[in-house]
Amino acid sequence: MSAPTTYRSAMRGVPYTLLSAQTALNTKAQVGVPDSFKNHTITITGSVGSPISAGAIQINSSDDPTFTGTWNPITAPITIVDSAKIQFNFIGLFRAIQVVISTALIGGTVTASYEGS
Repeated sequence: MSAPTTYRSAMRGVPYTLLSAQTALNTKAQVGVPDSFKNHTITITGSVGSPISAGAIQINSSDDPTFTGTWNPITAPITIVDSAKIQFNFIGLFRAIQVVISTALIGGTVTASYEGS
């Protein structure tokens, strides 16, 4: 018998960092979401002091945090703004949430975190 698959899972009300100071196209990170979570927040922060001329993040979902195929989009790509914090709130039952840099950043970096309840 093989060992069970393990993955990172969010804790209620505790921000979980998905991306930290990233720039590259298709950089992605995901987190497992407990069945009891219905309220979700992704916080996206553009770097301070560097003018970002391009960059976007896509938020996706899957029923399996280890899924390697194409995830289901929750949002259209969200444009990254320098020196700004963008919070995207959504409601629903999801087993896994993923963020992916869908347009490479030029001129700065992006950090993204997840919080659920």
